[in-house]
Amino acid sequence: MNFNKNLTTILLNLVAAVLFILLLGFITLRAIDTYTLHDEVIEVPSFKGMLPSQAAKHADQLQLQVKVTDSLYVADAEPGSIIDQYPTAGAEVKRNRTISLTINTIEEEKIAMPSLKNVALRQSMNKLTSLGFRIGRITYTPSEYENLVLGYTHHDDTLEAGDMLSKGSVINLILGTGISQGRVAVPDVRGYSLKSAYQTLLNNHLNSVYVDKNGVPLVGPEYDNTHFVFMQTPKSDTLLESGSTIFLYSTDNKEELDQLIKELDSLQTAEEPISALIEFNEENDPGLNEVAGEDEDEYDFNDF
Repeated sequence: MNFNKNLTTILLNLVAAVLFILLLGFITLRAIDTYTLHDEVIEVPSFKGMLPSQAAKHADQLQLQVKVTDSLYVADAEPGSIIDQYPTAGAEVKRNRTISLTINTIEEEKIAMPSLKNVALRQSMNKLTSLGFRIGRITYTPSEYENLVLGYTHHDDTLEAGDMLSKGSVINLILGTGISQGRVAVPDVRGYSLKSAYQTLLNNHLNSVYVDKNGVPLVGPEYDNTHFVFMQTPKSDTLLESGSTIFLYSTDNKEELDQLIKELDSLQTAEEPISALIEFNEENDPGLNEVAGEDEDEYDFNDF
């Protein structure tokens, strides 16, 4: 009799212990969810065109924070207004996330062109970007030494060290081919932001031109982080001469990015990547092909 009573007591204690552990685990998980705001996200609004004070007020209402981290001069934007942000509008972030803002400078900032002749490409790129310049096209000319800077231009004007240029100006570099005058394989940059794709191609000694889904050129730094590559031409793994140009077709809708890549992959042939886009546009909006089918050679690359 005592044995049965002791057994019952043990079983009840075990059940109570199991229930206590389950309850403790449930409370712990709920506490973690509350602390980390699990599954609670806020959609980032667009702050472009606002003044930083307006953005800060709007962000505070959404339980977000903003911080001005960079400035750039854009002639047609209101002085002091926000011209870029990261994360971009539409991104989902946790509460209290800080949004980095780029504002338009009130006055155009001038910077002296550094001396880069006979300096290696990567070192020259790092120097220019650290000063606030943007890297434009790279072209090659016969030279004994490969990828050393032989000269630089802004638009069609030859530059010399000490020339004063606006911050954000695009600097085109002239490099030596070296004795080998080698070719490079085009990397796959689909899915990249335009800025990341541009940098990857530049690191492989290739130029890039931004275009939207309709084939219309996109000019300006405001597209760097807001548009994403869904098609490139020439396609990846193509062997090209250094300094060749890659067209980057992009969308500002990141949600449709993977679907666009898959649909175009199913249409694209090895020889005609543009034909895939034209066929895709015919199925979705025939009017888009009025631009998408244009000859790429008609673009003036000095404008980009």
